[in-house]
Amino acid sequence: MVGGHSSMFEYDKNTICKLGDPHEVDFYQLMPETLKPFTPEYRGIITVQYCEDENGVITLVASQDHTENTNSQTEDVMSSSEQTNQGKNIKIYQHQSSMTSQTDFKQQASSPPTTPEVSKLSYSNSLKKSVQLRCFKDGHVDYSIISPSLLDVINYDQGKTEAKVNPWCLKMCKQHAEKMHQLVGDNTENTVSETFMLLENITARFKYPCILDLKMGKRQYGDVDSDKKKLSKIQKCELSTSSKLGTRVCGMQVYQVDNSRYICFDKYAGRKLTIDGFKQTLRQYLDNGVQLRTDVIQPILERLHALRTIICTLSRYRFYSGSLLIIYEGLQQQGQSISDESSLIDIRMIDFAHSLRASPISSDVTPSHTGPDKGYLFGLDKIMDLLNDILKEKSTTTIGATIGATAMKTIDKRE
Repeated sequence: MVGGHSSMFEYDKNTICKLGDPHEVDFYQLMPETLKPFTPEYRGIITVQYCEDENGVITLVASQDHTENTNSQTEDVMSSSEQTNQGKNIKIYQHQSSMTSQTDFKQQASSPPTTPEVSKLSYSNSLKKSVQLRCFKDGHVDYSIISPSLLDVINYDQGKTEAKVNPWCLKMCKQHAEKMHQLVGDNTENTVSETFMLLENITARFKYPCILDLKMGKRQYGDVDSDKKKLSKIQKCELSTSSKLGTRVCGMQVYQVDNSRYICFDKYAGRKLTIDGFKQTLRQYLDNGVQLRTDVIQPILERLHALRTIICTLSRYRFYSGSLLIIYEGLQQQGQSISDESSLIDIRMIDFAHSLRASPISSDVTPSHTGPDKGYLFGLDKIMDLLNDILKEKSTTTIGATIGATAMKTIDKRE
């Protein structure tokens, strides 16, 4: 997860749990077959129960909806051997960076919490490093147990740039912990349930995923948004590259092979980018610290063109406030061509809570939307134009420049 505004759970290595917005669930269930290769696979519905014990420790337990075409057994989201050793456990991702980092909310079977008013969170990134922090019911987070080498993450908002955990992910996990305490605390039975979608973890097959999260289209608000929400989204578009390019950066991470770190970029910095800044960021996304990865551009372009062809056929569909993930493997094997079958590149559409799907139109009703989503197509065209420009430059030198002290964050991924 490189962007987004909420955390996501991990059901298993290849499946994540995203909070189940009814509109988005409906969209996934009725999605046209032609679009499915460009979206995460929908795998059903799951109920996640937050249970707080007498010590104030919250345990998360998942059970699958028996009406879905998934295994219908109620189970903790771990293997039985892990449950025996660690108690009930469910992992939580940041959004859909999903994907490069994860957090465990867990109750240790043999060790009680340090204080009765706290739940423990154990954080681990994609390289299996871990850090624990404690989140109190009042929302206060105790960072005192974090190693000094990780403390820069606390100063993320002050522009500190080096950390061994993803600052955005930590922020989302803290936010979710506060939400869980609030939900459970307001319930007299100390237990609350929420419905989640099971979706394919599209980064599971990547070792060092380089991810670019792009908010697509000139229009971001949905038809059912309130006037206040519409105005807010219109202003974000007008004040960002969305209005000129049909897209803006919502998040980014790119692996640096020279120092085994990730460079990260968040959505707030993305909103501030000019057109030139967007171009620079796109180039930064392809820079691995040693060379510009021009070898991945052509496969990405081919995939984007294929997606464009499909969207052109989807009359009356609109993908408002949707994102496009561009992903490639950051660690290129020596002598390996990106065209090899083992090479990894992916393009996926995500976030369909505000999307509109075509529905049968009666003879006495005029459709509110006709033709394909021109705003989304406009954004795709601009992305492809900019990638073609970079490819034509035929430069393999690194850009060697940051995009502002508060915009660029580095994550130490060394063992």
